[in-house]
Amino acid sequence: MNNDVPPVSAFAGHLGRPLDQLVRGLTARDPDQRPADAVVALDVLRTTFRQIPNEVLDIPAKAAPPPSASAVKAARTAVVERPQAGRWAARQTRPPATVPGAVPGAVPGAVAGTMPASATAQPPAPSVPQRSRRGGKILLVLALVAVLLGAWWYTERGPGAYGVVPGGVVGATAERAEEALTEAGFTPSSTEEYDSDVPEGQVISVRPDEGSRAERDQPVRLVVSLGEQLAQVPAGLVGMSEDDAVAALDDAGLADVEVSREYTDDGPEGTVIWASVRDGDEVPTDEHVRLTVSDGPAPVTVPEVAGTSADEAEAALRAEGFEVTREERFDEQTPAGAVVSTQPAGGKGAARGSTVTVVVSRGPEGAVPDVVGMSVEEATAVLEESGYTVSVRGFGELFGEGVQETDPAAGERLERGVRSRSGRTERCWAVPSGAEPY
Repeated sequence: MNNDVPPVSAFAGHLGRPLDQLVRGLTARDPDQRPADAVVALDVLRTTFRQIPNEVLDIPAKAAPPPSASAVKAARTAVVERPQAGRWAARQTRPPATVPGAVPGAVPGAVAGTMPASATAQPPAPSVPQRSRRGGKILLVLALVAVLLGAWWYTERGPGAYGVVPGGVVGATAERAEEALTEAGFTPSSTEEYDSDVPEGQVISVRPDEGSRAERDQPVRLVVSLGEQLAQVPAGLVGMSEDDAVAALDDAGLADVEVSREYTDDGPEGTVIWASVRDGDEVPTDEHVRLTVSDGPAPVTVPEVAGTSADEAEAALRAEGFEVTREERFDEQTPAGAVVSTQPAGGKGAARGSTVTVVVSRGPEGAVPDVVGMSVEEATAVLEESGYTVSVRGFGELFGEGVQETDPAAGERLERGVRSRSGRTERCWAVPSGAEPY
């Protein structure tokens, strides 16, 4: 090697001086400056890692800033104790063999009493065999690879690759939350959304959740509040149809709408008669808007009039605010002129002002209809519609007094060969189809 290995702190400054010393010793170009064997190298490695705080070792090189300035400072200024020189030297110098009669420390072969000037000099250390140096280099490379692989595994796959999302992030300001995540070794990212409950600038949620274990190189996502989003209430809601009001609110950004209905005379059926928000007001977009829609006038109960006369039934129905029409039909059970039923039926509800049809009995089929009180023209029409031939007797029709009675009476059946007459002052005759007049 022609150049020294660059210091580790140039790439991961938070690891500091101890690791620089370790790498410098393991990769020194001078063999005498390297550990003599793997045992010495392992001892130096353990000594080095004892000098670096655990919280600094947990930080990946790409995560910044480090957990605390004091920890980094301690790591950078820690002093690594260098082993004694004898443990670093390839081999210690051995003293020369003692020769009888020789002066201690003298050059071998010298006679006592003679002391050359060079006798006091330290003899040169014996050279290290080439094979020993080659083996030391291999051990050095293996140790360095093991260190690098261990560091890579620890930071990328081992415990150093994971961290715990700190608590207190939700509800904190976005700046404080990002600082806390960065200190824990995570990379924060954030998005913003409106929220009526969380003040602007505070964190609404975090994923992964607080307290969960996550990979440090995966981003931690923050959702930050923009505060309340406001919408303007459209004008003219009251009086709109239900569909138009709901569509107008949705276009304004107010989608949470509740509609209720009630009977009222204040507005046509299907129109809005009340709203919980006022025209032009600015309200949050998640405001719960309530609308009341008219179901028209309250229903009125149809009175029971079956069995009464047609006139009595009509009077009772009109008193409740209904319009009345009549229709007649034959009925075996109900006397002629009496009410058979109504539509809607008695006891049911119907809107005030709606029309109720009164069904009036003609009596059994073939019986004389009740025409008393009708004009001669009306009575004649009814009788002829029932299949009778009508003749009028008397002068009632001349004075417009109407029919006073019929012969036979209403409800009676005519036998063949029997005439029916009807009139006021004089009687008129009604003859059914197929009957022989007399």
